[in-house]
Amino acid sequence: MTQHQQIYQLRLRIVGISPMIWRRILVKSDTSIANLHYIIQILMGWTDEYLHNFKIHGKEYGIYKIGGAGFSDDPHKIILSTFGLVNNALFTYKYNYFASWKIEIRVEDIDPTYSSKFYPVCIDGKRKGPPEEIRGPIKFMEMEDYYCNWKIMELVQDDLERYKSGDIGDGELSRSFAVLHYWITKNDLKRRKINKTLELFGKQDSAWEERLIEEAVS
Repeated sequence: MTQHQQIYQLRLRIVGISPMIWRRILVKSDTSIANLHYIIQILMGWTDEYLHNFKIHGKEYGIYKIGGAGFSDDPHKIILSTFGLVNNALFTYKYNYFASWKIEIRVEDIDPTYSSKFYPVCIDGKRKGPPEEIRGPIKFMEMEDYYCNWKIMELVQDDLERYKSGDIGDGELSRSFAVLHYWITKNDLKRRKINKTLELFGKQDSAWEERLIEEAVS
């Protein structure tokens, strides 16, 4: 790190979901807005398929995508230290405008005593990120209620019977089981896997993108 480099401890919380889905991370103060976007995608197991934006000090930032709004600043050149963030500072990140996923990002500490061999790093959190295509927190919680343990067992049995009778093939069975696997393991945050992907990202190893896709479908 340079002489003026700092470490920010950030807490990210998806707004509107209970029990909470959240992460605590450490990032360098020279992290660009573009890279923070990718970090959040890794943290939540999302695949950067939809539009997004940050809102910091009342202004929007983000990576331009075809069909989305433009931004006046280059997200690869705007870094976190630009904003003069202090303890308890708050800004937001929105993703998939159809779903209106909103993440509240709070600065918990600057230069915390906790240190890491690499940055960015996730040091705490709870629950897997919601599937990015679900239409928002309310729909997510409705589906969470629907996919209770007994319902999942019922659906597994139904799918196996349909598969044996030839009504569905291997692909459809696999996709159905992938959905059910998410709801079975929704509270199981695999922080080591997240951090392995973050470490690759920090090293600018393109393998992080492959890992992100693999984790999103596992």
